[in-house]
Amino acid sequence: MARIFISYASQDLDLARDIQARLRQHGHDVFFDREGLKPSDGYDRIIAERIGKSDAMVFLCSKASLAEGRYTRTELKLAEQIWPDPAGRILPILLGDADPGDLPSYIKGISAYQPEGDTVSEVIHMVEKMTEGRSRQRLLKLAGWAAIGLGVVAVIAIAAQALMRPTDSVDGRAVLTAELQVMPCSWLGIGQFVESERRIEAEIFGASDLHPRSVGNRLVSELRAQGVETVEIETRRIETIEDAQCPLIDNLVRHRRQGLSRFEAQKYQAGGTEYFRLLFEPSDMPEHIFLFSVEPNGSIQPIYDQTAMAEQQVGAGGGDTRQAVYFTASHEGWGGFIIMQSATPIDPDGFLERAGGDRDAFDDAARADQWQFELAWLNTEG
Repeated sequence: MARIFISYASQDLDLARDIQARLRQHGHDVFFDREGLKPSDGYDRIIAERIGKSDAMVFLCSKASLAEGRYTRTELKLAEQIWPDPAGRILPILLGDADPGDLPSYIKGISAYQPEGDTVSEVIHMVEKMTEGRSRQRLLKLAGWAAIGLGVVAVIAIAAQALMRPTDSVDGRAVLTAELQVMPCSWLGIGQFVESERRIEAEIFGASDLHPRSVGNRLVSELRAQGVETVEIETRRIETIEDAQCPLIDNLVRHRRQGLSRFEAQKYQAGGTEYFRLLFEPSDMPEHIFLFSVEPNGSIQPIYDQTAMAEQQVGAGGGDTRQAVYFTASHEGWGGFIIMQSATPIDPDGFLERAGGDRDAFDDAARADQWQFELAWLNTEG
């Protein structure tokens, strides 16, 4: 058995999941999709620890994973700090759209493998060939400690069983909230939530470049690791967004205003024309606010400031006491609203210049003017 870390871009999630499943079938311990991360510790540090505990890293080399700014490049830099020599540690797998010339210098000196047949089967074969020696060494070392270890484990198990009580409780909402906060390229919240002794049912909504099933599996794994026996996570209201929107999402989420329920986005049709509408309570409207539209390709369009919203708002109708503003849906596919508030008047052009750019420059501007953001996502395809 070997310990394997899989590094991949979200576009290659399905392939990474298949490799993970097959490796586990072969008895390997696989770190996949950054499961179990806790926001109380540094994100990079935890990833570095996971890499350091691994025997090897499978690096899925696609055009997306090799692009500058992607977290896969960060994972490779962390691996370089742990393993200065990548030989026997990093297994680069060239996927169809990858250009070998784009490989980072750290792994250019080792052979990148390009599958010719079944990718998953060939990767498993290469992993087992590369890690065979280290796995055997670990087994021999473990065998040498087995007699002592069994006695110690027995004592620990008895003590742990004595300490466990049915009254032990887990704050399930806190666990979910913490886990959602560390998911990259994600803007997720908790909808309906029911918690009883050792059982949790929760609905997760929002947007992420992770597949909804991957989000659900990650949350279930974390809750079960915390001692929750029965977990049901509903993820049908998670919209999968394009990678083009990730720089924007990752900048905004660090300045997220908790309380997304203040605003609700809806698709609305009247007289054969399709609109977006945003519902809100006027009393919740901050002094300085701006509304932007996010297109499926990641571009952002300014719509209303607080003056225009006040002029355009009308009653929602149908017994709903809230107000609404409308604008024409100009695209097809998943998109959304950015609701931006600030301590000072908002310059939309200045914001747009920084929105998907340098992290430090964005954070400096956000802190200076106390920017806060909420997002709402919807589908114009029906």
